[in-house]
Amino acid sequence: MTPNPVPPLLAAALVLRSRAEFQSLPHVVDAMSQFLDTSATSSPLEAAKLGSGKLLGRIWYSSDQFVNSGTEPTEETWLRKFLRTDKHYQQYVFLFGLEKAVNSENVELVKWFLSKFQGLTVSSELVARACLVGSLEILQLFTPMTTGRWSRRGFTDWGTTRRLQPQRCTVALTMGDILIAEWLISQRAAWPERDEHGDGGIADEIVARGRVDFLQWLEERGKLDKVPGWIVKAAENGHLGMVRWLIERSPPNGGSQARTALLKCEAQLAIHGAAANGHLEAAKYLREYTKPYTSHLLVDQQQTPGLQELQAQLRDELDVENVSDSTMRTAALNGYLNVVKWLYAEYGVDIFVKNYRHERSRAPRTSRDC
Repeated sequence: MTPNPVPPLLAAALVLRSRAEFQSLPHVVDAMSQFLDTSATSSPLEAAKLGSGKLLGRIWYSSDQFVNSGTEPTEETWLRKFLRTDKHYQQYVFLFGLEKAVNSENVELVKWFLSKFQGLTVSSELVARACLVGSLEILQLFTPMTTGRWSRRGFTDWGTTRRLQPQRCTVALTMGDILIAEWLISQRAAWPERDEHGDGGIADEIVARGRVDFLQWLEERGKLDKVPGWIVKAAENGHLGMVRWLIERSPPNGGSQARTALLKCEAQLAIHGAAANGHLEAAKYLREYTKPYTSHLLVDQQQTPGLQELQAQLRDELDVENVSDSTMRTAALNGYLNVVKWLYAEYGVDIFVKNYRHERSRAPRTSRDC
């Protein structure tokens, strides 16, 4: 029988410690502890749910006695025996326990399962979960356990001849976890394939969160291609720092007049979302940036290639619009009095000019019209 490193129950040790006749008989303490210990009847799955490494340890070492037992097994003792001998049951307990441990970021529990179930394979889903919770320590523990073997739920290869599935890297990138992403790349994780816009859809989420540092990290690695709509998305979420960075960053090859016009067009369309959602500072910044441009808007529409296409694309994908009476009405309905005052002071009667066609809309006369 494997030596049992689990200490006896504290209750048994305390009761017998006061009896001098048992001081030289430690096996009596162990025997009483085993008699009182109900962990032998507990399920390892329940222990994993509780996140108790001590309970799992007691269950594990109590199961050793059933491996070579000659007695007729019961339903309960069969599972104890399977915990030591049946690879299918072990794999099930292993994956179930690791899933609970990863979700709760219980590193010690992860270490316990990896040490007791050696030779089993960590599924690719567990690697993705570790990325999702942002635990680099757990990912590092998983590394030697994922060496190109098939698991019940998927395949993960960390070897030198094949690469990690791009989904693992996608999770880390979408979460904006630079440390995890860098580590995965160092383990030869594949970058996600780019879509028709070139960014793989990852940067959209990063922009919405206002993570300028992560966009800079992507740009340094040549993995950032500007996608129309980012300024609008950043503005409507109130990320002034992101708006500034997207506008002020140096364009490749010095940029062009057409590109600048498209950038200013997007910035102007972003004012509505910023103001309607109460992000006054972002709206002010965008207004100052686009002021010299607005008086030439109709001319630029005719002279700038792709400008009308950009406007149509942004409206289809982001439901954007130019500053109009709708902007003030939405800001008022959302309770942003400071924005309403600024819109009236900044635009005056022009607030009732709709879109780019200079069509007048009726000024609201009562609160019911707002």
